[in-house]
Amino acid sequence: MRKELPRLSNIPVQHADCCAALSSILVAKVAQSLPSGPALTISIGSGSGILEALILRDRPEICLQAIEASHDINQYLSAENVQIVSGTWELCALAANSTAWIFVYPREFPLVEKYLQIFGSAAVQLFIFLGPKADVPNMEALMESRAWKMEVMEECGVSQYEALLVWKRNNRNA
Repeated sequence: MRKELPRLSNIPVQHADCCAALSSILVAKVAQSLPSGPALTISIGSGSGILEALILRDRPEICLQAIEASHDINQYLSAENVQIVSGTWELCALAANSTAWIFVYPREFPLVEKYLQIFGSAAVQLFIFLGPKADVPNMEALMESRAWKMEVMEECGVSQYEALLVWKRNNRNA
């Protein structure tokens, strides 16, 4: 049985089953950034699926697949919105056909780099990072040599120690 989604306010609040502090502003900003279906969005390392379920509640027209290493972790999404990989080291082939990627608090930057190396020149046009400000230099280093334009989302409903970064492919140089 899926858990009931929490009610959010404009103030970011930490939830037990999400690394990021969540707010209605944050969910709206991320949801507004994502393409509508049939374009595919994947959330790599989705955990409980709470952020993804909140996004789908706001914008059900988004075609979103959560990628996780076990069905047991997902608490909020229906099974048809979850793709299982063998472990935190395995890539999901859906990345090759996905227009947007979301990484929330990635634990393994080598995995992010591997996704970029193998699938980064494919269909992906949008890359979203939500995590601690302390990890921003790592993400910037991974993206600096690629043909992407970074946008730091200001006043986006994150906590004071978090950052929401969005990279869009610079098609002129791709």
